[in-house]
Amino acid sequence: MISAASAGGASEAGAPEIFVVQTADGLVVKRNRENEDGRELVSDNSNYPPRPTTEDDRIVGRVAWHGTLSTTLGEGPEED
Repeated sequence: MISAASAGGASEAGAPEIFVVQTADGLVVKRNRENEDGRELVSDNSNYPPRPTTEDDRIVGRVAWHGTLSTTLGEGPEED
């Protein structure tokens, strides 16, 4: 089961960290958030509603970003 201690805290930006979780349905990449009823897995994609964690859910790893974001996303290379 995913617990608050095993799931880590919030990132520097304040959002819950992102984890790879083994569920009965397979591997998922979700945020692990605490709510009034316990913990839930939350997708950044609003098409997928949050779902409560189960006793069988296991954290496989934490997603880490190593890189930079471009301020010109979507723009192609400059041409001479």
